[in-house]
Amino acid sequence: DSRGRLYPTNSQLSPQGPDQQRGLLRFAEEKRLTTDAQWQWLQIHGANQWGIDKAPYSERIEWVETNEEVILRVAEDPMSERMWLDADKPFTFLNWCLDYSEALTTERSSIPVALDATCSGLQHYSALLRDEAGAEVTNLVGPDAPADIYHRVADLILDRVEADAAEGKSIAKQWLDSGLINRTLAKRPTMTTPYGVTDHGVMVQTTDLLRQIQTANHGKIAFEDSDALRDPSVYIAPIIIESIKGSVPRAVEAMQLIRELVGKLAEAGAHARWTVPWTNFEVRQGYERSSQRRVKTILNGEIRKFVLRDRAGGVSRRKAQHSAPPNMIHSLDAAHLMMTVLRMEQESPTPVSFSMVHDSFGVHAADAPLLADTLRLSFVELYRDPSLFEHLLDEMALPLGLKASELVGVPTLGRLDLDQVLDSPYFFC
Repeated sequence: DSRGRLYPTNSQLSPQGPDQQRGLLRFAEEKRLTTDAQWQWLQIHGANQWGIDKAPYSERIEWVETNEEVILRVAEDPMSERMWLDADKPFTFLNWCLDYSEALTTERSSIPVALDATCSGLQHYSALLRDEAGAEVTNLVGPDAPADIYHRVADLILDRVEADAAEGKSIAKQWLDSGLINRTLAKRPTMTTPYGVTDHGVMVQTTDLLRQIQTANHGKIAFEDSDALRDPSVYIAPIIIESIKGSVPRAVEAMQLIRELVGKLAEAGAHARWTVPWTNFEVRQGYERSSQRRVKTILNGEIRKFVLRDRAGGVSRRKAQHSAPPNMIHSLDAAHLMMTVLRMEQESPTPVSFSMVHDSFGVHAADAPLLADTLRLSFVELYRDPSLFEHLLDEMALPLGLKASELVGVPTLGRLDLDQVLDSPYFFC
């Protein structure tokens, strides 16, 4: 697409589709499992699809081994043994059960084993800015167990709400009593922050979540006015936003700098553009202002009213500013994907099959150990230049004839040692 991201040619059945589609997919060929690491990645993938993807690897493998008997019953007769329906991703998990059962007999596997990023957008910002704090909460650096940024944000939300409740705020007490301040509440706003979610967007996301919970509980929800869920969302949304900023302040600062620079470009009538490192793909934003016309006409004997949009000339500042931060990160994660694929092709002694989503890379279990190494090497190579972010901003500022530092400033880099990514076990997991 315009950012360089890659998509399957078939949109009806693809690795980037929903669980029902991905659960139908296998590679055309099987590959033999010959090492403990290959078997372990197959087991980890099964645990991930079940929903224990935040546990240490050893616990995921143990879960598979403990539940092997029921897993084999699922594979033998999934209509009788329906445990798979309780999985986070039921159809992908069922596909794994069938493959795992076959692999125990044939020592061959054909399903895509996926390695997933941890809040990919914030990982890329943390590398761009050498942000130690962001690196810790997004698994760029390696603790003994995977970090969970959504839990971190949820804890900050809880601290703030508890303080408000202690001051006697009724809505804060209702939130505490609801038990809904958890990683689920924090996840979607945190995930979409690198992609430009607005304050209003976080409020809408929260309202949608509360309505889903209300529906699942047959209309019951722990707020005084269950018909007016906007009030709890209006209260909690700013707290969610501040908690995210408190977890990854450097990333938030970087996004604001991009928006400010794009705003100055829009004022000068210029579109933002930059060249992605390594791929040399040129991203060009082209958001133009538009005007609306209301048209009334007769169609099939009935009067119909339409709203038509016409080009009004000039740059749409609002659209350009809102889109630039996610477009930059999408262009960089696209480069990481391409680098990983090409490096895998070069390093593997046999042809490699890929099942790729922008932040979730899938290969045969037999190729998963090589993928785990390769995606780390590619990521470090992509961000090796500590001045990359400044270079990208300076290229964007070219139409204005000044350096970005003269227009909006450039953030001070942190002290993250990027080579730590190479040894981080849960970078993609």
